[in-house]
Formats: sequence, structure tokens, C-alpha cells
Amino acid sequence: LVDSPATLVQGEWGMSPMMQRYMKSQTTSSASDSAFAIGSRNQAILEINPQHAVIKQLKNAMETAPESESTEDMVMMVYETAALIGGYTIEDPGDFAKRVTKLMESVGDGVGGSMDAEVVSQ
Repeated sequence: LVDSPATLVQGEWGMSPMMQRYMKSQTTSSASDSAFAIGSRNQAILEINPQHAVIKQLKNAMETAPESESTEDMVMMVYETAALIGGYTIEDPGDFAKRVTKLMESVGDGVGGSMDAEVVSQ
């Protein structure tokens, strides 16, 4: 957790993301209630790195504009990247991709300069 802003981990007796996918694939429609009960007791823990620049920016955003769309996007990006790093799947990859695209566009408008590229054929 030194280099990343956050990570998702399992408790001492929790199942790994791979085992969760395996168990989910083995359930039948009649046993879905018992599979849900297993999953509801197997909650991942979001651990954050309070010294990371992203978490400091998120704290500032929560204090200044907690209801803004950009703050919500930042919260979701921290959570979803932590989930991906931890080996979990994210609920809506399409929304994640939209947030990543929006972030890349905002970087292109800011200090980093233009994101325009020219294709040169050889």
C-alpha cells in the first residue's frame, strides 16, 4: 500500500477474488440463496493510504465540494482501481471507461498541454 492510494483486501477468513469467481460459477439457480449468503459474509475491506497524493486530493474534494460530479468520479475511481489491483471485477466497466476517458480529457486541457497526436507514416 506504499505506492497505491488504496487496495481491497479480504479479512483473515475471506475468500480470494479467484475463489469467489469459482464459487459463483458453481452455483445453480436453486442454490443461489446459499451462494448469496456466503458472499454477504465475505466482504472485502478498502484500505487507503492517507499519505498518497490522490487520497489527499480526495479529502480536499470531499471538504470543498462533496456533492460534485468530479468528487463522485474521484471516489469511484479510487474504489474501482483498488478493486482491479486486488483482482476483483468491477460492476460496470463501461462507466469505469467513461471516467478514465473524462480524466484523460481533463489532463489534456490542463498543465500537460494538448493531447492531440499526429500520425506519421513511414
